[in-house]
Amino acid sequence: MDDSISRKAAIEAVDIGNLHWGIVDALQNIISELPSAEKIGNWVWKKPSDDCRCSNCGKIADQKYPYCPWCGARMEGEEDETD
Repeated sequence: MDDSISRKAAIEAVDIGNLHWGIVDALQNIISELPSAEKIGNWVWKKPSDDCRCSNCGKIADQKYPYCPWCGARMEGEEDETD
C-alpha cells in the first residue's frame, strides 16, 4: 500500500535536533527532488520518428521511465500519436 504525505511534512520531519545540519540539508534536498505523486501522465509515441514524450510536460525522453525525468509525473501507460 502506498501512503502519500506532503513534501513539506517530510522536509519538516527530518529537521530534528540530534542530526548534523549537513545531513538535514542533504535529506531535505533529496526530498525536494522526489517525483510528485499528484502528477500523472503517459508516454506518447510520435510516429514516424518514434519520439517518446511526456503527456504532462511535452519533453522528449530517450526511453520510457516510470516517472518523467523533467516534471516528475508518474507514468501510467502509453499511447500512439500519428502525424
